[in-house]
Amino acid sequence: MNYWARLALVAGAMMGGLAVSVAYSDDQPSYVNEVSKVPEREPVKYGLAFVARFYNRVVLDEGLQGPSEDDAIVGSGSLWDKKSVKIGRFDANTRVSEESEDGDRRLLWVTYSFGDGQDSIVILGTGIYGSKLGLLNQQVTNRFSIVGGTGKFLAAGGQCEIRRLEGMDYDVTCIVFVPDY
Repeated sequence: MNYWARLALVAGAMMGGLAVSVAYSDDQPSYVNEVSKVPEREPVKYGLAFVARFYNRVVLDEGLQGPSEDDAIVGSGSLWDKKSVKIGRFDANTRVSEESEDGDRRLLWVTYSFGDGQDSIVILGTGIYGSKLGLLNQQVTNRFSIVGGTGKFLAAGGQCEIRRLEGMDYDVTCIVFVPDY
C-alpha cells in the first residue's frame, strides 16, 4: 500500500471516530452539560429523632361530597428536638386512598426541612388514620420510606417511623442512609 492510500485510510478512520463522537453529543439532551461516574463508597447512616407539630392543617373535599376517597389533607408545621428547641419545619400532603368505618388509609408525602432549609428529607408511603379525615391513628406506628433529600441528605434513602402523641404532635424517628460523595 502506498503512502497516499495509507494516509486516506488513517484520515477515514479518524473522521469515522469523530463522526461517532459528534453523533453521540447530538443525541444528548441540551440540558445535560456533564456526565461522569460517581465513585462507589459506603453510605453514611444518620439517626434522626424529633417531634413534628402541625400549626396549619386544611381538609380539601375533592372526592364525593363529605369524607370520601380522593379528599386531600395538606398542612405544615414546625420540628422540635427532644429538648424543645425548634430545629426546622415540615410540609405535608395526604390523599385518601381507601375508606373504612373506623377511619381511612392515605397516601402521605412530607418534606422535613432542617435549620435554614438547606438540609431536608422527603418521605412517602401509606398511613392508617383513626377517623374519617382525622389524624394518624394513635395506637399504630406508621412506617414511611425516605425517597430523597437535599444538602447533607442528598440522595437519601431509609425509613421513618411516625407515632402520634397528644393533640397535633407526632414523634418521628428515622434511619437515613446517604451516599458518601
